[in-house]
Amino acid sequence: MSRTEHRPAAPAPVPMATAEAMKAIPATLREFKEVSERAFLVEKLREFGWNISKTAEVIDTPRSNLYKKLDQYRISEETDGN
Repeated sequence: MSRTEHRPAAPAPVPMATAEAMKAIPATLREFKEVSERAFLVEKLREFGWNISKTAEVIDTPRSNLYKKLDQYRISEETDGN
């Protein structure tokens, strides 16, 4: 490679929740949506220090719906906290 050529940037690291969730590639669109939604929620919860009210506000969903999703996907600070 000459000095004037540019190498493409390295790909951005995959967020931990996504990397863990994507170990097994989802077989259906529904599975993909569920894996993606779970990874998104875990990422946002971590970003806001597991503050449910703040996370619900930022992702524009009622707090009660967020609690339902936490139960549905078995998300908890103890298991997903990092």
